[in-house]
Amino acid sequence: MDEHVVAVKHFADDLYAVGICGPELAKAACLYFAALLDRSEEAWVLLYRHVSELLQSQFSEALDPCAAQRLLAFVEDDFGIRVLDRPIRARLRELLLEPRVA
Repeated sequence: MDEHVVAVKHFADDLYAVGICGPELAKAACLYFAALLDRSEEAWVLLYRHVSELLQSQFSEALDPCAAQRLLAFVEDDFGIRVLDRPIRARLRELLLEPRVA
């Protein structure tokens, strides 16, 4: 159980580092914890879709490149490829990796 808590904390830290905060961050952390405990495909699908929506709608200009890389790896892992359409993954890649111009 402790490793689940640590994993959720790191995941939440990464989301916070790219501008996700408040209730949406809490919801993502809860969905991640639920998916780790439940291990059902439905729980993981809910998590991936929620994270995708968050990143597309609440992404911040203030970006931690390491956190962005980890989140990109998350959405582009084998399960992410099955759950998220290619155009969505391309948009997330653009958001997370493209340099920002002030």
